Amino acid sequence: MKKIIFTGSTGMLGTSWINYIHSKHKIYCPLNNSVFLKKKNVIAEKVDLFNYKIFEKYLKQINPDHIIHTAAFTNVDTCEKQKIKAKKINYQLTKNIANLCKKYSIKLIYISTDHLFSGKKKFCKESDKTYPINQYALTKRNGEKEILKSKKNLILRTNFFGKSLNNKVSFSDFVIKNLKNKNFITLFDDVYITPLEINNFIKIAEVLIKKNKSGIYNISSNERVSKYNLGLKIAKLLNLDEKYILRGSIENANLFSKRPKDMSLCNKKLRELINKNKLSINYQLNLIMKTYKKKKLKKIKEIIPYGKHYIDKKDISEVVKTLQSSNLTQGPKIEKLEKEICKYVGSKYAVAVSSATAGLHLSTLALGIKKGDNIITSPITFVSTASIGIYSGANPVFSDIDPNTINLSPKILDKKLNSIRNNKFIIPVHFGGLPCDMKEIKKIGDKTNSIIIEDAAHALGSKYSDGSFVGNCKYSDATVFSLHPVKIIAAGEGGIITTNSSKTYKKLLRLRSHGIIKEESFYKSKNSKTEKLINPWYYEVQELGFHYRLTDIQSSLAISQLRKINLFLKKRNLLAKKYDKYFYNHKIIKKAQIISGNEFSSYHLYLIRIDFNKLKISRAQFFIQLKKKNIISQVHYIPVPMHYFYEKKGYNMNNLPNAFKYYNETLSLPLFYSLKNSEQKYVIETILDLVKKNE
Repeated sequence: MKKIIFTGSTGMLGTSWINYIHSKHKIYCPLNNSVFLKKKNVIAEKVDLFNYKIFEKYLKQINPDHIIHTAAFTNVDTCEKQKIKAKKINYQLTKNIANLCKKYSIKLIYISTDHLFSGKKKFCKESDKTYPINQYALTKRNGEKEILKSKKNLILRTNFFGKSLNNKVSFSDFVIKNLKNKNFITLFDDVYITPLEINNFIKIAEVLIKKNKSGIYNISSNERVSKYNLGLKIAKLLNLDEKYILRGSIENANLFSKRPKDMSLCNKKLRELINKNKLSINYQLNLIMKTYKKKKLKKIKEIIPYGKHYIDKKDISEVVKTLQSSNLTQGPKIEKLEKEICKYVGSKYAVAVSSATAGLHLSTLALGIKKGDNIITSPITFVSTASIGIYSGANPVFSDIDPNTINLSPKILDKKLNSIRNNKFIIPVHFGGLPCDMKEIKKIGDKTNSIIIEDAAHALGSKYSDGSFVGNCKYSDATVFSLHPVKIIAAGEGGIITTNSSKTYKKLLRLRSHGIIKEESFYKSKNSKTEKLINPWYYEVQELGFHYRLTDIQSSLAISQLRKINLFLKKRNLLAKKYDKYFYNHKIIKKAQIISGNEFSSYHLYLIRIDFNKLKISRAQFFIQLKKKNIISQVHYIPVPMHYFYEKKGYNMNNLPNAFKYYNETLSLPLFYSLKNSEQKYVIETILDLVKKNE
């Protein structure tokens, strides 16, 4: 933890800044009064800042990494009336602190002002000559000069507004409070500023400090706006009555001191480091809208699951038609579903089966699995991906994930293949709906003649980076989808295998139905005929097969669901983007799958990673707290090698650090077609609120 001394810690900026960083750093607050801050890692004590020797002793005792000097006498008219006091606080105190920082080689961050110029020029640069026209500006300008005597110091010129965390009143606080109370206020339409929302200013300042920047930086918005127009914008944003804002002019105002009419600052230097969109006036207004509109969360009565199927009248109608038909199973609907899947994903063949697990099992059998074969797959998957190998006496081998995709890492996979012998299968898992780098995996697999089966249980509707659909088998021997109710489309239970091999297709058809042959060449042809006439009842079991068939009832539902798949995918992507917006750049919550290829994901899951080491509660407690608020999250998945069955077989997580770290941080959030905007907002706000309370 860095040690930081804050002057002005009870002011609006100091309080907000400390609130933002106190969980990460040790904060020391030398106060001139008896007000103490009660925050984690914040140590406040009464210190006479104006006594050079006392402050020097305090400084040596703390030995801070840097000092953030926010203390100032900011009321312009009062500064004019009390010039000696203004000079003492804004200049002499700054000079003392600057001298001590220079003496002990401590970096000093000084918060300056946009009042330093005459107001006759728009967008003043850092290099422009200052022309202070009042005592406040003069003392702040002289303070800057002392700061600049050390090249390592940083000066931040700014004008900020936003919700105050204490009894100090910002511009926006003033406007909102009066409009809510229906009090008339007068705002100048000829005074221009380039303000930032206070928390945005703090975040930007932290970036500059982290980058060890020095010199002067204008921390300002892109657009200049009059105080009158800014007041109107705030009123409109929060649906407050604009009629209580009166247009005024500084020329006609009865002010004690002179004020610059244009205080706009040029932020060109800042835009080289910060995204310009975050410096727009609209961005600042959206930030304060979230702050002022924030209300106590109302608990939603209905339970919000992490996943849920969607059934409409058309789905029910299709199932009812099948129920009223003469075929509940082994009828025409199964073949129709298979043809529609082929058409959708672009494969030559499809075989409908009772589950994705059955699909993976049959695929390995059809492609020649033998006892002792190795099957490489991901540790982050449902257990069936590995278990299907054990059914046949094969050996699952786990290769670590890429921490950015939670899919198999091609680089690690390549090394793993070089370290084992006789590898037969690679089963990459398109986790959460995000496709693996199949082009690279196929190259790696080809070097060892490995058979590739894609576990696409999460990925119906996902696309590779070239825009083609997962399941077309251009990079694999077979692909397996799931039709489980929480997946992209539902059949109740069920799975689909796709392949481009006629031989594999025919084998799959036999294996899913007890190994029975009805129409192909028979081994015991004499039993199939009576006096050269084919026995119409005859069938032949040529190999050990399974009862892995899908019913016509399930197929009817899946066909109807498939017609809505584009709607399902579009909604899932919109929901995912909304989650992205709120969790983007959060200090504790991160999106789990962060590569640019996410636009090709079907978003079966929305996964976040939370650094629980930075929270006061564990993941189990976090999970339970969400459940109490009727939000059901989930963990996908417990790594396969950690299960008792696999531990008994000698598996462990020793060589899977990425998977282990991911598992300890992950949560799956509610994501399904019928999730309402209000429900998702409740989920987001509950999670953010729970994190904030436990920092």
